[in-house]
Formats: sequence, C-alpha cells, structure tokens
Amino acid sequence: QEGAQDYLVKGRGPADLIVRSIRHAIERNRHAGLAQKRGGAAGQPRGQILVFLGAKGGVGTSTVALGVASALAAQRKVIAAELAPALGSFACLLGAETEESWPRLLASTAGRPTPVEAGRALWRSPDGLRVLFGPRRVEQLPQTDNSGREAVVQALASMADIVVLDLGCGRAALEEP
Repeated sequence: QEGAQDYLVKGRGPADLIVRSIRHAIERNRHAGLAQKRGGAAGQPRGQILVFLGAKGGVGTSTVALGVASALAAQRKVIAAELAPALGSFACLLGAETEESWPRLLASTAGRPTPVEAGRALWRSPDGLRVLFGPRRVEQLPQTDNSGREAVVQALASMADIVVLDLGCGRAALEEP
C-alpha cells in the first residue's frame, strides 16, 4: 500500500497545474509499467492501478475516470472498471448495451474470476478501451458486502498496463478493494 502520489481538488488550482499533474502521472505510470514488465515476478499483477474516488455523488468522478482511461488507451492497454457499490454510469456515458457487470462476473465465477473469465465480461470500445461496467439496474446490485472486488482487480491487473478504477463515493467505496 503505497498511498496516493498526487491528488487534485476540483475547482482549486490553475488549469496548467492540472494538466501538468496529469502528464506527470501518465509519465510515472509509463516508467513504472516498463520497470514492472522487466522485473515482475511470474503470476504477479502487471497493471498499474489508478483509483478515482468522489467526495460525493454527482461531481463528475466517473466522467473524469472514463476520460482519463480513454486518453491512456490511445497509447497503452487500459481497462476501466466501475467498481462502486452502487448503480454505474459508464454504460450510459459510452452508449454501450450489455448486461455484463462486475456483480454478474462475481456471481458466475463463485467470487474468484480468472483473467479469461474477466476478459469475457469486458466491453470493448472502438478506440481500444476495455470496460467492466457496474450494475445498471437496482436488481443487479450485489446483495453482499462487495466481497470479491479485490479478485476482480487482480484479474484485470494481469490483463492490462493500466487499470482505471471508479470506486464511486463515500465510505462504502473504501471498504474493499
């Protein structure tokens, strides 16, 4: 658990500071990814994980997470995952029509998805971004304490250079992974 390297506060700071912070984060992740590919042990997750967590709902966290993932996908293998313990918005933002979601993936794999199984649950955008959606209807919300999200993250990290996680907002989003 290394902690956050940077954080940005919406509406605080000049635009050039935000642009510079994002560029530095991308460059840091590029170098970290190259180092991990050279020296990573077999079986270890190889993908860097970027986490987006909102202070409250409706402030655009999912939109920013998806935008960063799309920008990174132009140069790297990227998976965006909507792992909030609430209804997701990625499918709506992308105009995707699929029933796949992380609760459905967990239900179909007894809570321990392999990379192959996780790969089947991903939606692919025309620009190469792969996406794991959150639940889109109330009946799809998990009936558990969200256990299993860590297994999903591990499976996704073994499949991509960068995994962008949208954890939603609030205390429940921090309980796991």
